[in-house]
Amino acid sequence: MPSSRRDLIALLDQQVSAWRAPLTAPPVRASDGLAADSPMGWQGVPWYRHVGVRIPAFSVLATLLVVLAQVVRMGLGAHGYPWWTPILVELVPIAVAYGLVVTLLEARRPGIEYAPARWLGLPFGLLGGAVVCLVAAGIVWAMGGIVFTGTNPNPPWLSQFVSLGVVAGIAEEIALRGVLFRYVESLLGTWASVAISAVIFGALHLSNPHATVVGAVAIALEAGLMFAVLYALTRSLWVVVGVHAGWNLMQGLGLGIVVSGSSDVGMGFLVSHPAGPEIISGGEFGIEASAVAVGVWLIVAAYLGWRLVRSGGVVRPVWVRHRTLPGSPEVTPGQ
Repeated sequence: MPSSRRDLIALLDQQVSAWRAPLTAPPVRASDGLAADSPMGWQGVPWYRHVGVRIPAFSVLATLLVVLAQVVRMGLGAHGYPWWTPILVELVPIAVAYGLVVTLLEARRPGIEYAPARWLGLPFGLLGGAVVCLVAAGIVWAMGGIVFTGTNPNPPWLSQFVSLGVVAGIAEEIALRGVLFRYVESLLGTWASVAISAVIFGALHLSNPHATVVGAVAIALEAGLMFAVLYALTRSLWVVVGVHAGWNLMQGLGLGIVVSGSSDVGMGFLVSHPAGPEIISGGEFGIEASAVAVGVWLIVAAYLGWRLVRSGGVVRPVWVRHRTLPGSPEVTPGQ
């Protein structure tokens, strides 16, 4: 083969590897059976780095910062609910709390889940979330569950972009995947962490204005499971934030569909209304409470779970790791 052709193939291989890097999870560490983003390995840890301390530390710190942000907001004399409010009172407190807990309680661990070099996972995720939303919404529309009645040339796009995309995507994924999923996984393993984080993710949506129990269960089964498995496969907050934001923005700002019972009709560029039986339309909660959306997301989650198993990225519970790794020193839960 001519040298020029070999050089071209080598260059293409390098380019493909570079594009795949943001979407590829580092392998589970053979030395301790944990993923590379785990807060701890087999080594002994001081009490203040225990799982039972890190989760409450994040929760307390985030709560205090939210209260402080509310005080700042009142001090600014903001009237109503300006577009930047969710950034100040939700996103900033959670991001700062995460940064402090990771820095102070996870010493010497490379932050692969938010590494700037993996930023390409964000546009890939945005595209993937938007496409899956279009597929689910298209099926619901074809079954008579959505009626489009016109367009809205001047929706509140900035507030929708911030609340549905930026804040919901980043803040929820930091809290649910960056903190809860990683910490629980290091103790109970991947599958238990997937289940626990999905249940909590669904329960959190019960506080939305048009929330229903059916909607919360549907959210847990679809987005809760899929986001957790996607994170376990990629170990990238960039990717999961992208999918989350892409789904929300296409659903709410693009198609005008109520998002998780938290928004109102007529807030997107298209004007749409639920129609027919709620098992298809999702009712006032939006299509996320539809059996169609649940089915679509479960198919995606099953495929990602298959890929995760094939890649050897499943982390086993601490007691199984201890029993199956020869020569491993004694450990205590939470390491």
